[in-house]
Amino acid sequence: MEPKYSGTGIPSTASQTAWAMIAIMSVNDKNYDECLARGAKFLTSTHRADGTWDEPYYTGTGFPGYGLGAKVDLRKGAPLPQGKELARGFMLNYHWYRHYFPITALGRYEKYIEKRNNTK
Repeated sequence: MEPKYSGTGIPSTASQTAWAMIAIMSVNDKNYDECLARGAKFLTSTHRADGTWDEPYYTGTGFPGYGLGAKVDLRKGAPLPQGKELARGFMLNYHWYRHYFPITALGRYEKYIEKRNNTK
């Protein structure tokens, strides 16, 4: 909504780092091993004392049209307005993603490294 923030991004998040790691591991290319190591280091260095992660940012997108405050019937052929009101609908914060995906990524990473070490 604020042009001055366009393209600046937000700090890395545990869930999105984990998604990236899972995707990269699926390629199974040793050229990405350093990226994976950095991702694992980020996850292991940013978890809280209780083993979970903080993730204050909204990483899910809202659904277009919900910011209008009224139901829009798209069957009538009228175009859906593309103004700022659509972006103001809502954003999603999946509270369990910050826990589930990093643990999944680190577990898969451990197996990935074991497999790599056994094939050398």
